[in-house]
Amino acid sequence: MVDEELRVLRDIVVQDYSELSICDLCIERSGRYDMVFLKLNDKFHEMMLKITEIKRSQIFNKLWAKYGEKLKDEVVTMEIIFNKIWSRICDKLKSINQKFLDGKMQLKKVDKFLNMFNKTDYDALEEEFMLLSRYFNSQTQLGEATKKLGVSIKKVKSYKQLFDAWQAAQAIEELQKVMGLEGDFSEVQNIKEIIGGKFERQAINSVSDNLVRAGELLKDIDPKRRSCLTTFTECFDLVTWLRESIK
Repeated sequence: MVDEELRVLRDIVVQDYSELSICDLCIERSGRYDMVFLKLNDKFHEMMLKITEIKRSQIFNKLWAKYGEKLKDEVVTMEIIFNKIWSRICDKLKSINQKFLDGKMQLKKVDKFLNMFNKTDYDALEEEFMLLSRYFNSQTQLGEATKKLGVSIKKVKSYKQLFDAWQAAQAIEELQKVMGLEGDFSEVQNIKEIIGGKFERQAINSVSDNLVRAGELLKDIDPKRRSCLTTFTECFDLVTWLRESIK
């Protein structure tokens, strides 16, 4: 539900303004042109301008839908939108962006954002946080923010590779136990212990060079090959039975 002010605004937006004069659309103020067509006060007008800057953000759109859903049974005014949706989203977005840049965001949280971009689209993830960084940083601050973003993206990529390595180490260890394989499996065990099954609960900054080097040892065991190892291990009793049966 919306109040009269929002109904008027909605009617203005849908009308045909192609035949209006320039003075009906905007006025000159202090060397710039401000839109008067929407008949908003300065606070709400500024909010509208800011929304146009940030509306391409996937995280923004998700938060907008989330906070908007909470107000579905209320009579919504521009003041309510400003205080209960827009202001809260700005605070949340700023916190999210800063945690990512500083490497303090939990990797589990990073996974949720990656899932918004087809899980492995790191370019889209970087573009998202670049958009937020431009929004929340001045031109003088943007250079440092861009450097931090590059470091965090690199660590996120390494984390995903490390998680795959941990799963590969698990698959190899299970195969060793089931088949009674002999040999030096110490590196596999070390990787499993170093990375650990709860790695996604740690922050971006926890992805160290030592962990990356450990993960490199198992980088060739991709998810498809890992699945084959797991399937073979699970079917080993059947394989043994077949061997015995055809002797």
